[in-house]
Amino acid sequence: MDTKVTILTPTFNGAMFIPQMIESILMQNYQCWELLISDDGSTDNTPEVVLPFLENRIRYLRCEQNKDQLNALHRIVPCITGDIVMLLHSDDMLSDPDALARIVVQFSQNEMLEGIYADLLIVDSEGLLKRSWKAPEVLSEVTIMQAILSLGNNLVYDTFCVSKDAFLNHVLANYILWNTFYWMKLDGGRPSVLNLHKIDPYYKYRISDENYLSQPNEARHAFVLSGCFRTIMELSYYYGMRNAFIFNVLSGIPKVRRLVLWFARFFCSKHDDSLRGVMVSMKKNLLLFQKLTRIYNLYTPDLLRFFASPIELINSFEINKEVLDIKIDGIDEGKTLFGKDSRIFFEMILANQAIPYIYELLVKKAPLLKAVRVSSDNEIEAMRNILRFLCLPLPILVAEEVPSEDCLLEGFRRRFSWRELRGNTS
Repeated sequence: MDTKVTILTPTFNGAMFIPQMIESILMQNYQCWELLISDDGSTDNTPEVVLPFLENRIRYLRCEQNKDQLNALHRIVPCITGDIVMLLHSDDMLSDPDALARIVVQFSQNEMLEGIYADLLIVDSEGLLKRSWKAPEVLSEVTIMQAILSLGNNLVYDTFCVSKDAFLNHVLANYILWNTFYWMKLDGGRPSVLNLHKIDPYYKYRISDENYLSQPNEARHAFVLSGCFRTIMELSYYYGMRNAFIFNVLSGIPKVRRLVLWFARFFCSKHDDSLRGVMVSMKKNLLLFQKLTRIYNLYTPDLLRFFASPIELINSFEINKEVLDIKIDGIDEGKTLFGKDSRIFFEMILANQAIPYIYELLVKKAPLLKAVRVSSDNEIEAMRNILRFLCLPLPILVAEEVPSEDCLLEGFRRRFSWRELRGNTS
């Protein structure tokens, strides 16, 4: 049986470019594919534009409410039937008629392969090639360090093309649920990378005034900033800055900035597994969080408070004494906020709407806290999700535990564990 490719396409007001995207799939010489289009509440004529293309292999699912791209992707996960899963944005295209064939060949030649990636071919609004966007030649632990030094920006881009197993076990949690790097493995041990092979370009990435961040929307910018914050925060459990003064000077010089990444091990290192090691790592990375908040330049005080809270917590953690007891009672998973929900959360703040009480309380109290405490093991995962959403590095204590060094260290392990998220599609 031929290897089947599932192509996931989220879209919002994509009527202008989505026909070109679909045509680039229809013209493929390799024809064992399915296209799942998830419309995130478009207000233009996207439904009418897509309708003539619909067939057995092309499905169109529409949500009336705009909830952002990652939620659009999450909705169509249960529909996936392919052996290979790839993301193709509605304003982008496959590069040529042999693109899918080249991808399938890579997987057929290497049973251990978890995915492929490539440089992106950058095109303008007319589809004309402008330049290429280079991805690293090889992915390794150094790539993770480089991404930290790049302030949580994705060096491999989000246009994933992976096996179905890799998608369900890693990409779904890392990228779709939590808006971190799809190409990392975060499942209990130190971070590592998926087994990805770089191939010749297969993807045309369109840059135009319609792109996501081209719109002056503070909630969207806060969404992207929260993804960078969360990525660095999760990795700060394992890696910390060093030689920060030199890094700060060199990274401020445009023509030198990229050279810094070549010496990632000089500026970024693993810490020991002690409580002090964790906190030293967090403190050393404060420079990165502070740089991010300056770059994105948010101006609404309540949004700024969301990002200031983790910074203030790290600064004061050593002298903090308070443990906040939280009764979750197995919070309904349908109401749990993940990284994919960040833009909606920030829009609620901007509209002066009430946010869930636990989230508001933690943002307010975090700079004073030593830990949070739940009543049973059954509440750990819900508590971890709340802290991960808020980018707060607080240990999770259970039942009668007190903030001793051993309990705090175990609390940090609970907070930064990703193991339970593998394969989670809820």
